[in-house]
Amino acid sequence: MTSWPIGARCLSALPTTPPELAVGSIDKWWRQEGRKRYAQVNDLAILADAGGSNAPTCRAWGHELQRQLCERHGLTLTVAHYPSGASKWNPIEHRLFSQISENWAGRPLDSYSTVVAPSTSLSR
Repeated sequence: MTSWPIGARCLSALPTTPPELAVGSIDKWWRQEGRKRYAQVNDLAILADAGGSNAPTCRAWGHELQRQLCERHGLTLTVAHYPSGASKWNPIEHRLFSQISENWAGRPLDSYSTVVAPSTSLSR
């Protein structure tokens, strides 16, 4: 069994449906980085929290995964959801969200530029 490094991306975008945004982020990562880095991989595992637009019962989430990742790239997906209320186990939240909170430092998120400007400093 191969252990892959954990990757994180901070994505902000103009309004779209949340499932399209979430899956679009994964699709963009796969096109720009994932398929080059893991050329031999045909199976992709996704860890997701259990709430909101990527909940296990959200049909739009499943539809977008099928359309944007499986059909477009020929990938086989395995999606595992953290149990409700257990996002504290999500390593991405611990590594990324505290940095985002520090950058925004209690400022109201009243415009797109307010959201995007500090998060660009978190990119590689």
